[in-house]
Amino acid sequence: ETAPAFLSGALIGGGGALALALLLFGPVDSAFDADLLPEPSAKVKALCESPNVALCDAIKTYREETGAGLAEARVVVERCREASRPLRVA
Repeated sequence: ETAPAFLSGALIGGGGALALALLLFGPVDSAFDADLLPEPSAKVKALCESPNVALCDAIKTYREETGAGLAEARVVVERCREASRPLRVA
């Protein structure tokens, strides 16, 4: 008879802990305005322009310089890389 009481208490307590964890650590609204982010430095621009540099290296440098999050840095670096590439005319 003690097993069902123990299990029901664990389930109720575990459910409460799970709900609390979701409230505290759940998904965060990550909407941001990319136009308000800091401009990439000359070093980041040089990394974006170089075809031999991985995109992640430019993102890492931008994050270290600005303290931006991963998603924000990715957007800025991708914009920088697209701006540095010449337009292709078919």
